[in-house]
Amino acid sequence: MLNLSADEQAWLDEYRRQLAEQFPGLVEDIIIFGPYARGISDPDVDFNTLVLIKEGDRNKAGQVSYLGHMLDMTGFFVAPTIFVRNAAEWAKSKRDGGWMYDMVCDGISAL
Repeated sequence: MLNLSADEQAWLDEYRRQLAEQFPGLVEDIIIFGPYARGISDPDVDFNTLVLIKEGDRNKAGQVSYLGHMLDMTGFFVAPTIFVRNAAEWAKSKRDGGWMYDMVCDGISAL
């Protein structure tokens, strides 16, 4: 279970809402990983977020990430670290391993 502050939860709720509105059907999952997935909620640790999208290139990934960062600047002050991967990239990470897959394996779905 995620231990989020009111601002963190509000940002996450609004990010999910805006992703669904601006990119309908694109997002497969949102995974919170790293310290927050281990129950450490602290402004001094990264709010690591992985957004898995069904398809898309770097441009689409950039748009998804940008939305979360711009939303944060409207007053949530969460300062999320947002990674975006499409289904093919995530399948490759699962197959090949690596730091991202290792870190996210302990993550918590927040969709």
